[in-house]
Amino acid sequence: PRLPPLPSPPRTPTMMRALAITLALAAPALAFRGRSAGTASSTSLGMAKKAAVPYVETLPGAVPPLGFWDPNKLSEGASDETVKRYREAELKHGRLAMVGALGALWGENFHPIFSSADGPAALQIYTVPVPAIWAYIFMIIGWVEGGNIEKGWKTPAEATPEERAAGYTSLKDDWVPGDLGFDPLGLKPTDDDEWVAMQNRELNNGRLAMLSVMGILAQEAVDKKSVFEHLSGK
Repeated sequence: PRLPPLPSPPRTPTMMRALAITLALAAPALAFRGRSAGTASSTSLGMAKKAAVPYVETLPGAVPPLGFWDPNKLSEGASDETVKRYREAELKHGRLAMVGALGALWGENFHPIFSSADGPAALQIYTVPVPAIWAYIFMIIGWVEGGNIEKGWKTPAEATPEERAAGYTSLKDDWVPGDLGFDPLGLKPTDDDEWVAMQNRELNNGRLAMLSVMGILAQEAVDKKSVFEHLSGK
């Protein structure tokens, strides 16, 4: 006799699976790097030039199973300075996405500043006093970006003639992408291998968080349900 088929397990939206993985990996992540960078140090750019190794190949982040993954070939033909800006942008967006993923969970259940905020995180911007929320946003952005510009970017006097003619400057030669000098808990390891492994975790968590936040916002915008409503199957 044939056995009756087993019931199909409940399907979890792809977005929620990504969020669950993000939360599982978030614990070991270090959202802000220390002042010095061990193996991937501020001298990696100079070392790469001396050894004729592409600078992009000296950076952390190329881990299994994908290894060095650049399907759009953004690094192909790009200067070392351009690659450094790419990594700076990747770290910044990844860190913001990690905070955003946790903020979506927190803000949908606890919002002491704006009591009117309620419902899915993707739609809460429409439920708070607009001037007030943008004042907070611009103050935080200005504080973080101002410090980043002061530490990591060349002044107009330090820029090359080509940069001045184009109206922009680039990152300082000795600047390590993402190094804000912020490690209040002293989490940065002293061992070079452990330090590279920690950088890889941060990059991987940030990349996954960027995908997760996009999934959260898209799903909530479509069906107007919060994260926990999805998890509970409501």
